[in-house]
Amino acid sequence: MLFTTLERHLILRLLATFLPVALGLCALFLVAGSFQLLRAEQLSLAQLALALPWLVPFLLPYLLPLAYLIAVTLVLGRVVADQEALAYTSLGIGRLSLAWPAVLLSLPLSAASLWLTATVVPHCYQRRQDAERAVLLQFMALGEGEHLSRVFPKQGLDLYARRYGPDGLEGVIIHAGVGGRAAPGARQRHAQIVAARGRCVTEDDGRRMTIRLDDVTLTVSELTPGAPSAPAAPATAAPPAAPPVRAHLERLALGIGLGGRRRIKPADFPTAALAEEVARAAARTRLALALGGVAASRQGHDERGGEAHVELCMRAAVSAAPTLLALVAAALTFVLAARSPLVPFGAGILAACGLFFAPLLLGRSLGEARGDGTWVLLAVGTSLIGAGALALLARRR
Repeated sequence: MLFTTLERHLILRLLATFLPVALGLCALFLVAGSFQLLRAEQLSLAQLALALPWLVPFLLPYLLPLAYLIAVTLVLGRVVADQEALAYTSLGIGRLSLAWPAVLLSLPLSAASLWLTATVVPHCYQRRQDAERAVLLQFMALGEGEHLSRVFPKQGLDLYARRYGPDGLEGVIIHAGVGGRAAPGARQRHAQIVAARGRCVTEDDGRRMTIRLDDVTLTVSELTPGAPSAPAAPATAAPPAAPPVRAHLERLALGIGLGGRRRIKPADFPTAALAEEVARAAARTRLALALGGVAASRQGHDERGGEAHVELCMRAAVSAAPTLLALVAAALTFVLAARSPLVPFGAGILAACGLFFAPLLLGRSLGEARGDGTWVLLAVGTSLIGAGALALLARRR
């Protein structure tokens, strides 16, 4: 037979614990994601219903390792706490035979995570972006009404229209630069655009919206740092802001980016496309090094290729997480030999944070700073070293 009776028993117990935990974590993160979309993206309930199905696969590569870690610690912790491990040992069944089913079950989870991050997640990420872009694109089919007011924090503007309909907008007032970030103490520019009429059109395959305004009055002013707080002492007060600049224009086109592919972002492209980008960046670097001198310093620095390499290594590390965390959790459970399964559960969460997640974040920061994704694999190394050390301790007990 493919599996022994004991291995089938442990695998069924792991699955019976893993599936409810995974479903519970998915529900929890869906609630949190819904709140974030409603608050930050200003999606309507209909748009939220369209975005949520594409959010679940996006979360699965991160939820699967965590859910499986919880399942391994609880199941093996119960085996140890109920003295089952001692009984199996007295029958000549070693602890490796008890940990083997947990590691074996983690392999298809890692394969599923690899497939999700390579193909499904990029597609879902793009569909989620399409749902978020619908917030601005809804201006194309608003119907008819009066007193439309919307705020768009990401684009740094707010819009008011006295009347809107199929023919466009009337009585438009736009404030731009309100949500922009500036250095501490620096002046911020604020633009107020008042137009008699306006119309929204989309460009670049729906990735950019242009608001075309007619009969425009444009006012640009500077905001004094700290205003309108209490005035500072005369010796340290900032120089007064320049008077506002006002201009009247017959037409004005205001372009708004709705998301694009100017930068590599997490889960933006399929793995095959990222691999091609890394290969092209490596070819450009070799060419630059062959040319030498100034050309090497200019052409050898390829930020896009570095970001693609970091993203590829992140996907590899996240895909290996179920197996790595299963190794750590199984060894740690037998080292602790606690009378309660909650002890290895809490210790497993702490060990996963210290051996995998913290090195993963540190490696990503170093990789993005240096343009080398190899630093991301630091999490794989620390997890393997930690699991090996714990396995040696468990063997000596």
